[in-house]
Amino acid sequence: YSQTVSLAGHFAKNMLNKDNHINRIVAVSYYVAKYLNIIDEQTLSDIICGAYFSQIGHTQSKLSTLRTPFLNLFDKDKVNFKKHTILSHHLLKKSGIAISEDCKKIVLDHHERFDGNGYPNMKVGNSIELPTLVVGIVSHLFEFSSGKINGSKQSLRSTLYSFANKSFKAGLELEFG
Repeated sequence: YSQTVSLAGHFAKNMLNKDNHINRIVAVSYYVAKYLNIIDEQTLSDIICGAYFSQIGHTQSKLSTLRTPFLNLFDKDKVNFKKHTILSHHLLKKSGIAISEDCKKIVLDHHERFDGNGYPNMKVGNSIELPTLVVGIVSHLFEFSSGKINGSKQSLRSTLYSFANKSFKAGLELEFG
């Protein structure tokens, strides 16, 4: 019984009762994983904890950067924004919290994309683990629908419809495999 499993249980029991951006990503990532027949308790726990910790690097960003839609940022601000995955990973390592290496990989790689256009390492295809892709796509769809990508809010249903039908708008045209 790993500490990541214990922490995931704590999160699910004590934190998922609040409706907020992170909890939505955690819950939907979990359900997408279950839909994909991921049933291993350790992997599901990695997904839960990875989704919770994936955004902590943003605590090191300027508030003005976080409030500006990604596509409207200046290039230097986009570079700094993209560092949040590395910062999140670094903060986890420095904290000494006992979580699995797979969870840390989800935190670091959740913005990697199947076609190699992600960050921080521009990984391609099967070099990105399925749990990471699950958290990545769910996170991106929620960020897009909330306007954090292009500044235009739309319903999650509409975002999912556009994504499924490949009728992409700026910021939604990412390849997740």
